[in-house]
Amino acid sequence: MSIPTDCPQRNERMGWMGDAQLVAEEAIYNFDMAGFYTKWLDDIRDSQAEDGSVPDVVPPYWSFYPADPAWGTACVIIPWYLYQYYGDKRILEKC
Repeated sequence: MSIPTDCPQRNERMGWMGDAQLVAEEAIYNFDMAGFYTKWLDDIRDSQAEDGSVPDVVPPYWSFYPADPAWGTACVIIPWYLYQYYGDKRILEKC
């Protein structure tokens, strides 16, 4: 598994940013998620548009989905959680 999923019980296993940011802190608290989220944050940076926006789903599956700033905050919130729990400033510098 290389992306956070929102619905493992049906065929909608996509990296929805809003859902990912809501469970990130609990996942980091309970499991060693540093490598997993660091890799996914790389995917987010790779998916970023020229205007700085990020898609709602990473990796993006559709080109017509607009970027929602509320969901895009995952690329700010998740690195912050990683820093708080693991103390590694490199993730903040990278993002």
